Amino acid sequence: MTAVTHVENQFVFRVDASLEVAFPLFGAWGEREWAGNDWEPRFLWPWPAADVQGEVFTVGDSEDLSIWVNTAFDLEEGHVQYVYVTPGLQAVTIDLRLTSVAPNVTQVCVTYRRTALRPEVNEYIRELGEKDRSYGESWATAIGACLRRSARTGSRRLRSRS
Repeated sequence: MTAVTHVENQFVFRVDASLEVAFPLFGAWGEREWAGNDWEPRFLWPWPAADVQGEVFTVGDSEDLSIWVNTAFDLEEGHVQYVYVTPGLQAVTIDLRLTSVAPNVTQVCVTYRRTALRPEVNEYIRELGEKDRSYGESWATAIGACLRRSARTGSRRLRSRS
């Protein structure tokens, strides 16, 4: 059997918000506020949808359907983690560590670990891994815009539905 590719990449960025405000934005439900139309998780559990450890949801459809499980959602530890599988393509762990660095500044460290599920997709997994490193700036920009919108409108939608 030919070996499959495993890649690990990381990026770090800062969010101009306290840990308590920033943290819910990294739940699957909370991410909907800043990630744009491409992020449409379909919750299986819990119902109604809520960001909690153990939540299960799907993303995509037919050939690109991914099954996601939230394996850590701990505000006190500043830890969020997801494991997802796209059958025939990849198994992925996304590990987020949030740290308060000032009263209204949170540092976010995101680590992607991707493993190809068959040798034929090795090159594609390497390409995805390379892209993973570049997400920090776009995430920071989108989250910053979300926080500014929320401040202008006084929105409470940023809170997790848990």
